[in-house]
Amino acid sequence: MGTYCSCLKIHSLDEKQLEMPYQISIDQKLIKSEIFSSNIPAYSIPELIYLQSFLRGYIDRKHVQSIACMGFRNSLIQQDSIKKSFKEIEEKDLPGFYTKSLSKCEKKFGKFPFVEIQASDIIKKGFAEVEDGAIYNGGWNEDYEKIGPGTQVWPDGSVYQGQWVSDKACGNGRLVHNDGDIYIGNWKDGKTNGFGQYSHANGAKYTGDWKDDKHDGNGCEMWPDGAKYEGRYIEGKKWLWGVYRWSDGSKYEGEFQDNSIHGKGTYEWADGRKFTGDWKFNKMDGKGEFWWSDGRRYKGEYLNDKKHGYGVFEWNDGRRYEGYWLNGKQHGRGIYTTSENVTEGEWKYGKRVKINHT
Repeated sequence: MGTYCSCLKIHSLDEKQLEMPYQISIDQKLIKSEIFSSNIPAYSIPELIYLQSFLRGYIDRKHVQSIACMGFRNSLIQQDSIKKSFKEIEEKDLPGFYTKSLSKCEKKFGKFPFVEIQASDIIKKGFAEVEDGAIYNGGWNEDYEKIGPGTQVWPDGSVYQGQWVSDKACGNGRLVHNDGDIYIGNWKDGKTNGFGQYSHANGAKYTGDWKDDKHDGNGCEMWPDGAKYEGRYIEGKKWLWGVYRWSDGSKYEGEFQDNSIHGKGTYEWADGRKFTGDWKFNKMDGKGEFWWSDGRRYKGEYLNDKKHGYGVFEWNDGRRYEGYWLNGKQHGRGIYTTSENVTEGEWKYGKRVKINHT
């Protein structure tokens, strides 16, 4: 997540999940080495902490996902105060911030491509001082409501240029905040609705569908560290299906719910490991399959990010454990198979307590 992530530290590791208390005809040093590296609970692997930090990253970035239009709307859409404070002014009497802010905005982002419209209820065009000391330049109707193409500049330097209907931003428009953030796109009833792009001054960006100032529909978010999300949103949150790519090359593709990884999906690590299966609120939960880059594999059940239930673990040299797991460790009946023999027995919390050779 780059500079926007506060990742967790690695959890303590259980090194003895597959400890065999009985002698078997396999090099014990090799077994211990492979046990340690192959069967650590998935949640303990440092890279998987990306899943845990997923929501943290979202919280840190939420100022990008929910555009800061509240200040804009509070001063833009209060019709009662508009009518009370609407005051026509001459161009020669414009305050300095108007020309300065508008010039700065258009120098940085270019002139806004206004589209002139024919509106029979536009009775006059010109400059006016409106709510909160803002200056509006455009058309208005007999009720002194802004209508048609117009520009409004606030004393803090924020600038809106675009279409108005009944005193509200409606149609195509551009809002430039005084901190450099910018939204370009469609508006309805003073809120972002339809397709648009919000770019943060630090380089973060959202492009896609909006509904009432929230991401809603198909969209794409990109962050300065290279992270990227493409997928569906509902009321400002990642939902249904999407693809999230981290800056280190890791990737998740699958289902989301309420901004969490939830449902069926595949997570791929930059080092070649991969899990595909069921997720529940950012944790592996249900049935799934985990591959390691050296050929090892686990296929079975998970609960709360740990192997739990029935599952099969295979080593890249052909060895295999098939049986039951509890809280990430072998627990219950199981069969351990090597190239030389098949051992059936009982395991308890990762240790074999009973053995029968077949």
